[in-house]
Amino acid sequence: MEVKIKPSKVGDVLGNFRYKGLDEKAHSVSEYRGKHLLIDFWASCCTPCVKAIPDVKKLNEKIADSENVAILSISLDKDISIVRDLVKKKAMTWNQGNVGDIQSTSAGKALGISSVPLYLVLDPEGRILHRSYDFAKAQGVLLEATKLQK
Repeated sequence: MEVKIKPSKVGDVLGNFRYKGLDEKAHSVSEYRGKHLLIDFWASCCTPCVKAIPDVKKLNEKIADSENVAILSISLDKDISIVRDLVKKKAMTWNQGNVGDIQSTSAGKALGISSVPLYLVLDPEGRILHRSYDFAKAQGVLLEATKLQK
């Protein structure tokens, strides 16, 4: 999966990139244009990532009735079957994807991802409102930007 975007910072429009859904079909971040989007980059071997799943799940429940807000968790795991199993076990019902191993993935390098979890909050035009390793801060930015209750 070839990716050609530069490391992105707050204020930049995130370059489009493709990822595989857990069904192995190709998807694109541009599918979310028109919505506020929280992108959660994670890995199954990352303890803080796995510990954050219940918090992401609660946020997903909070935004469930909003048509203009979405969450996309993108795994940086080499073995997508491990991701599928964990997603099922943890009942991660929001949008999921995979870009491959963090050490070798072009998406990880192109986005400047050196560790996970990493959270990006995008506005409906794809502009990065927030980038950090702190879910609570990312959630706060998303809720403030969308005027949803914290």
